[in-house]
Amino acid sequence: KQRQLAVKDAMNFAWQGYRKYAWGADELKPVSMAPSNWMSGLGGTIVDSLDTLYLMDMRDEFAAARQWVAQSLNFDKDAYVSTFETTIRIVGGLLSAYDLSGDKIFLDKAKDLGDRLLWAFNSSLSIPLSSINLKTHQSRNPSWNGGASVLAELALQVEYRALAKRTGNEWWAQKPNEAVRRILAHPGDPHGLYPVFINPHNGHAANNLVTFGAMGDSFYEYLLKGHLLVGKKDPENYKAYLVAMRSTIDQLLQTAGGLTYVAEMHGRTPVGKMDHLACFLPALLALGVGAMTDFDPTRLPTADNTAMDHLRAAERLTETCMAMYTSQPTGIAPEFVEFNSGSLRAAASAPWNKLRPEAAEALFLMYRVTRDPKWREMGWTMFDAFNRNCRTKAGFSGL
Repeated sequence: KQRQLAVKDAMNFAWQGYRKYAWGADELKPVSMAPSNWMSGLGGTIVDSLDTLYLMDMRDEFAAARQWVAQSLNFDKDAYVSTFETTIRIVGGLLSAYDLSGDKIFLDKAKDLGDRLLWAFNSSLSIPLSSINLKTHQSRNPSWNGGASVLAELALQVEYRALAKRTGNEWWAQKPNEAVRRILAHPGDPHGLYPVFINPHNGHAANNLVTFGAMGDSFYEYLLKGHLLVGKKDPENYKAYLVAMRSTIDQLLQTAGGLTYVAEMHGRTPVGKMDHLACFLPALLALGVGAMTDFDPTRLPTADNTAMDHLRAAERLTETCMAMYTSQPTGIAPEFVEFNSGSLRAAASAPWNKLRPEAAEALFLMYRVTRDPKWREMGWTMFDAFNRNCRTKAGFSGL
């Protein structure tokens, strides 16, 4: 109970700092205490926090956020936004708030924004472009990668399937579903795994980097979650998820210094680098095992070989993710680590932490699947390190 209250206190502290110094902005810069609008002023922190405020029973704060959404959240902006980030944070945040509260204002806002973002899918193959103008509906891909679409950003099935289910209209999910089907029409190399850049006009690979870190992660995450969202009734998604995990376990999991990590693949060459973002992978594997066992740890001893293979991989990878934290003097993980020296080393080119949630998610799901208290203890160790090292006068900062 005491730890629970400490976590809630941290949330309240961060929320009050945001409300005092940056209300209505996308985020607060916690060191300078200045507002920032990296999402074109869509109130990113407010919308992304709605479900947390509700779950933590911070009802006064939730009511204030709801009022801002109803009165001030406006999507009629002549501005380009990230198709992916705006969908997962704003559409997803609004739908979560609707599911928890039943308040129709959140669904209405999600429909308005979802409709504007769908214009990004108007390529010949329904593969979304990276950014979209909310007012003019013009969409574009960046020039720095040759105009390719990014694999991770194709994975928007969850939010649009949720919109379809909440509205009773499958139209919402048609193009996001088609985008994923276009990718799965190719076998992948290794089998079931795909490069991070995709030509939006023909669906073919535009490079040869396979990674579970930046630009690759969410595609695989949404294969499983899209299947679970529709009541485990998407066999194509689920088969693709299982094939991807088999190839990952067989070809990308490597060991160095007693730790298991997921390597990147450059062409056919594995590279000993693991992003903090890749800590979503053990969380995903654990979620899959939980779905196979109904999150009942008493069923684990009789689970099939696939479930146990996935659980063993999830456990080893979660331990590595935790080692990213405990190996550092501050107890805070770097952006990515390298294993080329035979052991885990913080990469000299990325000596920072962005308060990413993936490792915490892995600990949470490993506990939910196994009920082993060691995962909760690791979570408390991580939280304590953030509280000691990242707390400022107005919130929590990256290091």
